[in-house]
Amino acid sequence: MSSTAGRAVEDPYSWMQAVHWVHGTGAHRRFNVTTVRLAQILAELNPCRPGVEYLMRRLALSERAVQYHLAALRETGLLAYISKGTRRRGALPQASVFTRTVPLAFDVALGIRCTHQGLTRRPVGIAEHGRKLIAKLGKKASRKVRAPRPKKARTAAARCTPMEGGSVLPSLTHSPTSVPLETSGGNRELATGETKNGSTPRRLNKIGRRFQLAAELKSRILWLSRPPVARIAWVIAEVSDAGWTADEVEAWLHLRPSADVITRPSGFLAARLVGAAVVWADPKARQRAVEASRESRISTSERHAESNAPLRPARSSSVMAAVLAGIGEGLARLSADCRAKGLDDLTGLPKPAATEQDDWDQAAAAMVALFGDQARTVLATATREHS
Repeated sequence: MSSTAGRAVEDPYSWMQAVHWVHGTGAHRRFNVTTVRLAQILAELNPCRPGVEYLMRRLALSERAVQYHLAALRETGLLAYISKGTRRRGALPQASVFTRTVPLAFDVALGIRCTHQGLTRRPVGIAEHGRKLIAKLGKKASRKVRAPRPKKARTAAARCTPMEGGSVLPSLTHSPTSVPLETSGGNRELATGETKNGSTPRRLNKIGRRFQLAAELKSRILWLSRPPVARIAWVIAEVSDAGWTADEVEAWLHLRPSADVITRPSGFLAARLVGAAVVWADPKARQRAVEASRESRISTSERHAESNAPLRPARSSSVMAAVLAGIGEGLARLSADCRAKGLDDLTGLPKPAATEQDDWDQAAAAMVALFGDQARTVLATATREHS
């Protein structure tokens, strides 16, 4: 309370006017009808000392949800701590004590004049432009905000399970098109692109496009398999609203190599997408980047396929003899070094002859076993150049 810019109020009616004003401005993304219902319960308490379990029971919410809505009231300047609750081993837990406050922005917006009285401010008047609004807020403060009614139950056809087994709704893990999408009318589309009643699907709104893009990225990018679709949709909101596609997001992520260990995928994705919508604001530039990224990945895959291709013997006997002679000399030097260091002797490995096919295969296998992919690449290059 010592650091807040708002004024403390004892009247629950005046405080609820400020609560409804904050709710109407949409200044906080988690401030919703449930937050207003929580504020109504706090307005009934004197002193304002609620326990989290009490609020969970009154609102039928989880502990985390109650904490989120209390934080929303504090962050918008409607609550301030007098003393914070404690939870110590061997002692009874103490609930936090709050004071109800009206944020300074409320007084400025409505033109409320205040006078200082000790350590608090007391309202003494209001500007003409704020009288009509304060009357509307008074009507809202005098009414009880109740919990929204549950949505209508699905029809029997949508609830029943087909005889083949499984759910009517598609799984979230198979393909990006199987995720139910949010439409502008509130209906959800099935994987076939048709609504449940067979009508033409409506155009996706902003939130629907975010969820669609998030589901597609989750199915494409391996390290995004753990976080839920809703969290990815929240992270990619900026690029989704700018009209980005999944190919363009992947092309942006491929500009820098991925980390070896990603402990928090959503945070890693948020850090990689900082400034992306500003740098790639032009759709044509994004399309060119997608094509360049695709060509780069294709050339990389071709190089890997070429290095892993089966070894073919050289057709020229002179080339085969030169390569096998070099392999023999290298194995002899390596065997001598191993004996000098006290390691296993390699003299028991097959000695390559000049032109025989079996000896070539044995020598090539020995080189790959000793030196791995580097020897495979060298042998493949030698046979390709002289075949």
